[in-house]
Amino acid sequence: MAKLTLSKERYSNLLKAERDLTAQVQELDKMESCGVDCTMYRQMIADALDKISNIKTHYSPISQLG
Repeated sequence: MAKLTLSKERYSNLLKAERDLTAQVQELDKMESCGVDCTMYRQMIADALDKISNIKTHYSPISQLG
């Protein structure tokens, strides 16, 4: 059975998304200091980061089918 993999470009995009989401946590800190409840946003980011972590665990950045 062929192993599913990500191209280097898609893997790079995945890492960028991870960095972008992590940076958003700092923005949430600022929003909360203004009195905004960010609990829902924090959970959404945590869920997305968990999914990214799982993808990184199970897929390599090298495209090799077969």
